[in-house]
This record gives sequence, structure tokens and C-alpha cells, in this order.
Amino acid sequence: LVGSEMCKETDTTCIATFIGGLVLGAAITALVTPRTGQEVRESLRDLANKGIDKARNKYQEVTGKCSECDE
Repeated sequence: LVGSEMCKETDTTCIATFIGGLVLGAAITALVTPRTGQEVRESLRDLANKGIDKARNKYQEVTGKCSECDE
């Protein structure tokens, strides 16, 4: 209940925290999975690139909505 009240107050912070948790969980999973160092580095690089792409797309989506509000 407390977490849901926080999210109502600051949606951006809630979304950023959620995405950060997803990235952290995925990174920990990638690190503890038995693989070679090369495979782990490639996996982390791919994960980072996907996260960057998602963040960029979300940023463009939000800024597009904000520009629509200004009109």
C-alpha cells in the first residue's frame, strides 16, 4: 500500500525505479549464471543496449506527449 501511494505521487520516479530494478535483476542473473567471461560480457553488453534502446524510446514517447500538451 505504501509503494502504491508513492507511485501515485511521482509516476516518473516509480517507472524509473521499476526499470532500474529490472536492469539490476537481469544483471545479477547474468553474472551468477555459469558462463564464460566472454559470454557474460556479451550478454551484459546486449542487455545494456536493449535498456538504452528502451529508455530512448520511452523518452521520445514522453517528450512527444509533452509537446502535444503545449499545442
